[in-house]
Amino acid sequence: CADNAYGIACGFCEVGFYRQIDGFCQECNAAFRAPLVPVLFVLGAPCALIIIMKFGAQDISKTKFSTFNELLGIMYVSIVFIQTLGTNLSILPDVPGVLNSSLAWTPAISDISSQFRLQCFMR
Repeated sequence: CADNAYGIACGFCEVGFYRQIDGFCQECNAAFRAPLVPVLFVLGAPCALIIIMKFGAQDISKTKFSTFNELLGIMYVSIVFIQTLGTNLSILPDVPGVLNSSLAWTPAISDISSQFRLQCFMR
């Protein structure tokens, strides 16, 4: 296993470390130990869901799609497309250079939980 990694297929990081996109364990710094991110997520997710339910819940059999519903649909399809690209790029044995350089950021979106660095908030 790499430094500060353990477990089956070296899939876990030691306490005080989080897994980066490239699979290596990085030490949590003080900014990631602040509870701001989880608190904002816990407070922001219900608010976002309420907004989506209020503006997105319309009977489409009687009316046309609203602009809000169209934007939600476009965002959903875009996120799924980018996650699919990121997953494919991370599992392919050899990626052409143009794809590798222009889409190198997409695997980060495939592993959304690593972006929150939840391991840094748990002790």
